Amino acid sequence: MGRWRKSVVPPEEARVSAKEMEDKAFNLYAEMLIDKIEKTAKSEWKQPWFAEGQLAWPKSLYGKPYHGMNAMMLTMLCEQKGWRIPIFATHDRIFNLNKQVDENGQKTDAVDKDGNKLPFVHVMKGEHSFPVFLTQLNIVHKETKEKIKWPDYQRLTPEEQQEYNLYHNRFVHFVFNVDQTNLQEARPELYAKLEQENVPQKLTDVEGEEFKFEPLDVMIEKNLWICPVKVKELKAGESPHYSINANEVVIGTKAQYQATGHPESWAGDLTHELAHATGHKDYLNRFEGEKSRDSYAKEEIVAEMSSAIVCQHNGIKKYLSEDTIPYVQGWLKALHEQPDFIRTIMKEIKAATNIIESKIDEVRRLYLGEDDRQMRDGDKLDVREEDEATLEYDETGDAHLAPGESLGADKKQGESESPVLGIAAEPEPGERRGMHR
Repeated sequence: MGRWRKSVVPPEEARVSAKEMEDKAFNLYAEMLIDKIEKTAKSEWKQPWFAEGQLAWPKSLYGKPYHGMNAMMLTMLCEQKGWRIPIFATHDRIFNLNKQVDENGQKTDAVDKDGNKLPFVHVMKGEHSFPVFLTQLNIVHKETKEKIKWPDYQRLTPEEQQEYNLYHNRFVHFVFNVDQTNLQEARPELYAKLEQENVPQKLTDVEGEEFKFEPLDVMIEKNLWICPVKVKELKAGESPHYSINANEVVIGTKAQYQATGHPESWAGDLTHELAHATGHKDYLNRFEGEKSRDSYAKEEIVAEMSSAIVCQHNGIKKYLSEDTIPYVQGWLKALHEQPDFIRTIMKEIKAATNIIESKIDEVRRLYLGEDDRQMRDGDKLDVREEDEATLEYDETGDAHLAPGESLGADKKQGESESPVLGIAAEPEPGERRGMHR
C-alpha cells in the first residue's frame, strides 16, 4: 500500500497546474510527430516509420510496458537521441536504486554482498525528463463513496457494478531514459542485464520468400477478427480498404506485395485496415456525424499511427502507404494549427491499437501456444497500489496532482483524451484510403 500525502496546494490551483503540464506535454508530442512526418516525407516515403535498430518495446525500469502513443513517442525519442536501451524511470525510481529496505522495513543505503555501499545512481547534469501520460481509475460506490480496486469490481455481478461510478483521471508524469543516468558506470551489471533483455527485435526476413506473421495469418484463416477479412487479387486501381457498409476488410495477396519488393507491407496495410474496422458502431463508433474531408483525414492518421505502433511492437517494418500520402499535409496543418489535435487522436489511437494487440495476443495464446506478450490494463490503474503517489481525492473520486510533483512509480501507463476535432485535408470526401461506403 502506498503512502498518502495531502496536497498543500488548493485543488483548483492543482488542476490549473496539471492542465499546464498537459498542454506542454501535448505540444511536445505534436512537435515530435511533425518532425517525424516531415523527415519521412523527405525520404520520399522510402523510410519506415521506425528505424530497423529501434524495435525493442519501451518499458519502465521494472519491466512494465508502455502502450499507445506513450510507446510511440518514447520510441521516437530513443531514435532522436540515439539511446540504446528503451527503459525509462521517474526520478524517484532512479533515486530508489540507492536504497534498500531492511528487515525492519526501514530504508537504508544500498550495499553489495560484502556490505559495501554501492555507487550512487543519479540523473546526469543537464538532462531533461520526458512527459508520459498515466490514467488512474477510481471506482466509487454511488451511495457510500467506498472505493474498490479493479479486480474486486470485475468480480461483481452486472447488477452490483451498476452501484458504482467509474472515474478516469489522466496525469502527466516525467521519466528519464537509463542512458540519461550514470547507471552504466555505477551499476554495470544491472545495465548489462537491461541491455541483454532489450535487444531490438530482428525484423522478419522476407527477402526471396513469402512474408509470414502467424498471428495475422491465423486470424484471417479462422475468421477471428471483429469483421470478415477477404484476401484477393487486387485489380488495377484497387486498393486495400475497409468497407463501412459491408463491415469488411479487403486486402491483396502476399504475392502481390512480394512483387513490389516490400512484402512486409502486406502486414502494414492489413493492420491499417484493421484499425479502420475498429471504428465500426459496435466497437469504437468513430464514423458517426459529419462525413467531411477533415473527418476522413483524421481517421487516416488514427489508422496509420495505430498500424505503425502495432507493427513496431511486432518487429515489422511499416511504410506509409501510397494512398495515405494525400492526407499528410492535412495532418501537418492540424498539428501546427490545432493545439488540441494531438489530444484528439491519442485516445482513438490507443483504443484501436488495444483492440488489435489484444486480438493478436489472443491468437498467440489460444492458437499458437504462446504467452500473452504484454499487459492490457493500462487504463485500469489503481494508484493506491503505487509507492509515494502524491494524490488527493475528493468525495467524487476525483484525484488531484500537486504541481511540480510526479507520480513516484511507473508500473503502468495509459492515456485518456478529449472530444474529437476535425482537420483540413486534401482528398475529396467521396474516397479515403481504406474507407469505402
